[in-house]
Amino acid sequence: MPIDSDPRVRKSEPLYDSARMRFVVATIAGSDGSRIERGLVEHPGSVVILGVDDGHVILIRNRRWTVGKVLLELPAGTMTRGEDPTAAAAREFTEETGYRASSLQRLMAFYAAPGSSDERMVGYVATGLEHVGQALEADEEIEVVRVPTAQLTHLMRSGQVEDAKSLAMIGRYLLDSA
Repeated sequence: MPIDSDPRVRKSEPLYDSARMRFVVATIAGSDGSRIERGLVEHPGSVVILGVDDGHVILIRNRRWTVGKVLLELPAGTMTRGEDPTAAAAREFTEETGYRASSLQRLMAFYAAPGSSDERMVGYVATGLEHVGQALEADEEIEVVRVPTAQLTHLMRSGQVEDAKSLAMIGRYLLDSA
């Protein structure tokens, strides 16, 4: 939903625009009538995929320059504007993991960081996996890791999984599997 539809927004001004996101400075009305400037990342949305194969979950070790380290996480990616989320999930899952899924079931949708972005993530469970090979983008360094489903709780509790999308999706998957 565009930020200009919120009645508290007095104006918004784009600072940067790309295919993946747009940075905006918005002036909003404070509860006391003051005007407050806030930054926002407008995002076309993204997908996150939990692949399940023979008692294992497909995770990736992904070098994230934004945090300066390699994270253990679920594969995910940005949708193009107007792209169908299921099509984006199929594309991203194959690109990052090298697996094609015969079935993608929507598990949940959530806002990634609603205090600073309107990015909405749609999460899927992928099954019926066939290995076809990765197709990484030039800036991606990704290693595929097959983890026994029984180890997921340990990975979360031990802090080995640190990113919010993976924690949310794995947690929901485990709740639904219990």
